[in-house]
This record gives sequence, structure tokens and C-alpha cells, in this order.
Amino acid sequence: MSSYTLKNKQDVEDFIRGVTFMGTGGGGDPKLGLDFLVKALEEGYKLSWVDISEINEEEWVAMPFYMGSIAPISEENLKKLKEMGLGEPTVERPLIKAVQELEKYKQIKLGALIAGELGGSNTPAPLDTAARLNKVFIDGDFAGRAIPELTQATPCVKNKSICPLVMCDLWGNVNIIESAINFGMVEEYGRSIVMVTNQMTGNIGFLMKVKELK
Repeated sequence: MSSYTLKNKQDVEDFIRGVTFMGTGGGGDPKLGLDFLVKALEEGYKLSWVDISEINEEEWVAMPFYMGSIAPISEENLKKLKEMGLGEPTVERPLIKAVQELEKYKQIKLGALIAGELGGSNTPAPLDTAARLNKVFIDGDFAGRAIPELTQATPCVKNKSICPLVMCDLWGNVNIIESAINFGMVEEYGRSIVMVTNQMTGNIGFLMKVKELK
């Protein structure tokens, strides 16, 4: 397979620097992305990506991404969370749970994952997820830079549905948006779910076969 592997911390740092630069000011916190990949490397996971031409066209692929804030929980918000029965976060990597929940919901097995955009954490996070779940990570993304809204992702241009969209928060609460009349509504529903805890959610959508992705 035509692939590239990040073999050491220097490789990871160079990768983070590159996707952050190409993100042109968006795409998430590079410190978070660096933390994800350095830990994965230290824990023995293989961080690599593969050209789409090398992947079986019948494999299922989807786009995992984070939505919401990564800021520390404020005292005021912590009080609100405790009132809802939420203590310290229990899910370290909600993207992983989101992938697993999508597979369970659709009764399929994803063969590959792809990043939605270039950026400091929104490219490394799906790579980390793919490595930990032993899935292929595709050399490519849906924007070529960071984008502020889902509606700017290239599958939207081809009218590919993002639904079902699975959202998992830091406490393991799972929401599935099965269908929506347009991409804007998906964005609004997603952000309303994020607002419940004011913390990030791990999400996955744009489920399709590799042959559709091409």
C-alpha cells in the first residue's frame, strides 16, 4: 500500500505543525492534537495513512470529528453538570465510542476513516482514532483547510448525507441524528446537544462506501 507512517515524536511534531499551518487558523488546538498522537505513539499504536486508491472500494468509511469546547470546566458549569448527575468525565476519547456506536447502530464494520478538515486537532484526532481501532486512515480530507461549518465540507457539494450522525459526550451519553432536512439543521441540532454540557462531543457522519468517496 502507498502509505506514510509517523515513526517518532519529531515526525508527529512536524505533522502537527503542517496540518495547523494548512488549517489557516482553524481546525482545533494543536496542543490537543500533539497530546493525542504522542500518547498513541508511546502506547505502541501505528500512526499511518494510506492512499485511497489502495483501499477496497466496498469498505465502509466515515468522518469522525469533534464539536464544541475543549476548555477546562468552569466552577459554574461544574455545578450545573453535577446537578445533572455528571461528575468527572468518564470517556477520554469520545470519538472512539462514536465510531463503535455507529457500527452498532448500522450493523456494519468500518474499514476506514477520513478527516473532515485540516487542523491542529481535527486531523490528528481521527488519525489517533483509526490507529486505536485498527482501521485504515485515508490520505485526504473533506476541505483542504479548516472550515467553520459542516456545510462547507465537500460531501455537501455532492449532496451526500451526513446522517446518521452519532454524537458522544465525555460522559458516554450518545445521541443519533437519524435524518434531517438539510445540513444546516444538522449543524444546529449538533450545537444544541453540545450546549447541554458546554464540552466537546465526539461525532461521526458521512457514512459511505469507499467507491462513493472516490
